[in-house]
Amino acid sequence: MDVAAIDWSGRRHGAAPYIWTAEARGGRLARLCNGRGREAAIDTVVDRASDGRELLVGLDFSFPFPAWWCAQNGWNDGPEPCWV
Repeated sequence: MDVAAIDWSGRRHGAAPYIWTAEARGGRLARLCNGRGREAAIDTVVDRASDGRELLVGLDFSFPFPAWWCAQNGWNDGPEPCWV
């Protein structure tokens, strides 16, 4: 089974350098690249999934607290305390 992975970026603008896609075949890294936007990264995995071979896909998302909730608790950046 082949494996594809996308390391997503939460940046609103200029995310392409921070979005990475990887593909492993036979337990070895076959491709690792960045520089493509979200749609291109997704298209790459969708195209790969349509070639008939088994494919396991992993997506790495980091979901932060909503900005409004952080502001409500008086937090301005990541290093500040995040537990009530």
